Formats: sequence, C-alpha cells, structure tokens
Amino acid sequence: MDQVVTLSAVIRAREGHEARVEAALAEVAGWVAVNEPQTLAYHVSRGLEDPTVFVTFERFANQGAMESHNSSSAVAAFVSAVEGSLAAPIGIQVCREFSSLQRPQGDR
Repeated sequence: MDQVVTLSAVIRAREGHEARVEAALAEVAGWVAVNEPQTLAYHVSRGLEDPTVFVTFERFANQGAMESHNSSSAVAAFVSAVEGSLAAPIGIQVCREFSSLQRPQGDR
C-alpha cells in the first residue's frame, strides 16, 4: 500500500512583491485542482502577522504523485513567475503522513 506523503513549503516574499507571489500560488492551486487527481489536498496560507510569509501544505497519494507535481509545468511556471520576488530560498519539508483528521467546515 502506498503511503501518503506531505510537503510543507515556507515561501517568503520580498516586501512589495506579496501580490505577485500570491497570484502565482493561486495559479498553481487552480492547476492542481484540475490536473492532479493524486494530489489529495493543496492548502495555501498567508501569514497573519507577517503578510510576506506564505505556507503551503500539500498531501499526495504517494511519492510518485509528489514527484509528478514538483516536475509539473505549473510548478515551473511558479518558479519563473516569482523570480526576483522572494526574500529567501523556499524552505521545504517532505514527510510521511502517519495521522490525519479533516472535518467539514460547515457554515463560516
């Protein structure tokens, strides 16, 4: 049985470049929704206290699905779109999921 693999990325935009990074991440999320059935979840968040910080949390059905995502044209387009807009290299952690809970959001 394949093991679920997660990837968390911390992306720091240069001040004044936040909108560009956010738009590029939104493009990736849209592409994932349509083209990556083995991407189980793709969450993108922006810092409340520091709006230059973006965090992704990505769940993949297996290692191959993650590798396919990371080598996709959408990720390549993101890298190109944010060239010169990042304050630091992207920090990435890849993990094996051993526990997970997701509840319906209900009314907001």
